[in-house]
Amino acid sequence: MMSPEELRRSLFDRMFAGNLVENRWRGDLVEEIVNQAIDRSRWRHCSGDWNSWDFEQLDGPLKVQVKQAALRQTWTKEENAQRVETLATVRFGIRKAKGYYVGNQWRQLPTPARIAEIYLFAFHPGESSSANHWDAKAWRFYGLREQDLPDQASLSLCDMKKKAERCGFADVGVCCLNSALSALAAKTAPNGRIEQSVTANPDDGDAEAPGEA
Repeated sequence: MMSPEELRRSLFDRMFAGNLVENRWRGDLVEEIVNQAIDRSRWRHCSGDWNSWDFEQLDGPLKVQVKQAALRQTWTKEENAQRVETLATVRFGIRKAKGYYVGNQWRQLPTPARIAEIYLFAFHPGESSSANHWDAKAWRFYGLREQDLPDQASLSLCDMKKKAERCGFADVGVCCLNSALSALAAKTAPNGRIEQSVTANPDDGDAEAPGEA
């Protein structure tokens, strides 16, 4: 029988073979890139299970939601010269939530709203067969305050870049991510939305399923 360590390694090798990471797991990869880049004496990585934001301040109330997208996908066939994703089709989900979970307890918001004050967008522009999602230096980062996001469910890459250039920070490499995030946080006010929530039963309403908020 396999030992726990052997089974863990076997599963890891199967799930993460090659340079490209599936959509299901790429968010975890990007969160770890961010986690390694930021000042962990000021920020805590809190994503996991049903959590509705990914990072939070240790010395303040601000919360960060990470979104990611990549041009090269695992389903892109080598013999197909036409890439599956194009710059015009890349979008990031930014829809409002009806509430969030604390452990297994549902907290209902008075009205649908985004909970995190800062949205961090990561984009991998590699489109050739040599694209490598594991190369942290290849990812480009953009930051926006939640209050600067439009009232819609998703945001195109092009529109996100324009807004980040005007209102946040744009096209930042991983080496400069910490300073850019700190500067954006310095001009961001807490939204107080988790304080407005109340304990509820998600089965009584139309709460999002875990992972959809």
